[in-house]
Amino acid sequence: MTDEPAVLEKSFRLSLGKIRIFFSILLMLILLGGFGYGYLENARMKVQLAQLVGVQQKRDVTSEQAIAELQKTVNAMQLSMQKSQSEWQAASEIKYLITMANDQLQFTHNINMTMQLLQQADKALQSSNDAHSLELRKALALDLANLEAKPKVDVTSIYLRLNALNDLMDKLPLPMQPLMADHSQSAGKMNETSAWKSMVNSTVQGLSKIVIVRKNDASALPIIMPDEKIFLYQNLHAELASASWGLLHENAVVYTESLARTIAWIEQYFVQDAQETKSILQQLTELQKMNVQPAAMTLTSYSMI
Repeated sequence: MTDEPAVLEKSFRLSLGKIRIFFSILLMLILLGGFGYGYLENARMKVQLAQLVGVQQKRDVTSEQAIAELQKTVNAMQLSMQKSQSEWQAASEIKYLITMANDQLQFTHNINMTMQLLQQADKALQSSNDAHSLELRKALALDLANLEAKPKVDVTSIYLRLNALNDLMDKLPLPMQPLMADHSQSAGKMNETSAWKSMVNSTVQGLSKIVIVRKNDASALPIIMPDEKIFLYQNLHAELASASWGLLHENAVVYTESLARTIAWIEQYFVQDAQETKSILQQLTELQKMNVQPAAMTLTSYSMI
């Protein structure tokens, strides 16, 4: 009887030890499971984070590529706009040069300036290779060739010659013819005539003291009174001024008719044998033969702008 409680106590202790070992093992398993789960969860989170980072990096790369592509597009648009603006400016410059050349030709008749403007327009077209630019360059080449072949009028030289002749007009000599009185026969012949003839002769002698008779040859120049002399020279100056106007405006009718009237008046009123008269008439005749109004010309290039 005395050994049974001891056995029971010993058995209880063994059972309690086993229980403790069991719970210790169980706790360790739980702890190990917790640690394992935590480790796995941590690893899973790291993998997810790595994936997120990778996705974000891909997104960043994609964004950068998109931004780069957008920048390229913007740059291309800017270059296109700049090119378009440059082409527009070049086209405007060419149009302006050809328009100015046409104005010089039609209104001021300055052939040299017209050619210079057309040459500048052709130079501005050298960088263009489109079909219209090539056709326009052909038209410019044709216009330049026609202008080169067009008869040149040295307006400056003719104008200076007209001005020089205008200064010489006042030196043209007028004829100086004395007035001749026509007297009747001497009174000694009155005795040989009848009484009625004597009366006629007497009347004629009385009139001869009042009326002066001038006898001029049919080819003699008319005599200009002193008060008419000023107007004659003024008229000559006016006709030469009119001829200068016709020259500057390429009006051949005004130019030639003014010189023709000047020549006619000089031949009518001034001494023809005088050296001044001969020299002035020769120069006026030479100037009258000059063509100050060449054939009108239209620029082919002007119709293409």
